[in-house]
Amino acid sequence: MSFQKARYALWNHPSMYIRQPIEWRETPKSKDLIAVVPPTVLPGHVLVVESNNNLIHVQINAAQQKKIKFWMRNLPDNVMLPTALSTQVITNNSLCACFDHAYCATQEAPQVNEMVRVRLVCYVTKIGAMRKTQLVVSDVLRDGVAT
Repeated sequence: MSFQKARYALWNHPSMYIRQPIEWRETPKSKDLIAVVPPTVLPGHVLVVESNNNLIHVQINAAQQKKIKFWMRNLPDNVMLPTALSTQVITNNSLCACFDHAYCATQEAPQVNEMVRVRLVCYVTKIGAMRKTQLVVSDVLRDGVAT
């Protein structure tokens, strides 16, 4: 199996899409919440609103916002939802992998106003006594779709 076939499957196999709410587990000792979910493809394309080699911010549409809300519905009541659900922008200030239309890794960051596909990871952070859900873009697929 070639690496392109494997990467194609990571982006296109139905099991890679948001299909059911995240299962959350609490660790026994630290009481941290852990998402039991692999990096997951957000359906459709998102608009790149800011990008450089160290960050990417993408705008989601209402249907994607609804899908993320469904994905998060099993969160305990005492955990804040991600800011992206109110702003419709996923801000990612860490490096993520970038792939071109042939599923080959590339060093080229997506351009502002480019439509891309993204895979997301989700985790909960502690901010003092509060806990908040974070969405992070783990991978970007630049598949050449026009804006």
